[in-house]
Amino acid sequence: LSDSKTSIEGLTKHHQKWEDQGFIGVANPREYKATISALRERNARTSFKWVKGHAGIEGNEHADELAKTGCQKDDVDAVDLEIPPTLKVPGAKLKGMTQVLAYKAIRNHKMAKPKYQMALDRRATRTNVGRAKYMINETQGIEPSDRLFWKSLRHKDFSRKYRYFIWMTAHNGYKTG
Repeated sequence: LSDSKTSIEGLTKHHQKWEDQGFIGVANPREYKATISALRERNARTSFKWVKGHAGIEGNEHADELAKTGCQKDDVDAVDLEIPPTLKVPGAKLKGMTQVLAYKAIRNHKMAKPKYQMALDRRATRTNVGRAKYMINETQGIEPSDRLFWKSLRHKDFSRKYRYFIWMTAHNGYKTG
């Protein structure tokens, strides 16, 4: 039972396509790969059922409580995502590769390197983002994650000029005050 239609469809409908494409552009690829390999390792039949969220179904409500508890933990539990070598799929198949996927794969590979990450991690940017998150917390009562902060800068309700201005301001590209 799960109220996550995305997860169920990922494990049932999309897994073959995702494997052929090397899980490029898929959210949580390590978790999907490990789950798919664990399902393949099983000898028994596995079935999934989607249930409506917050409908009072005991198993689903318990899972929601466990997820809430997990989110509030300071230390993350170690989850074994190791895939046995016999079940490991090495990468994208050529038949499933397109120019867009190849570009995404190259970009993801480049962005994962420590040198690239260090270039993105500028003190001025961290300071400005910290200030913005503090003010959001003061005025709205919520503190967005870094990921949500950067995603919100790409929201289509803002004009392109405005999004560019905010991005440049966050990176100290303009003198503001």
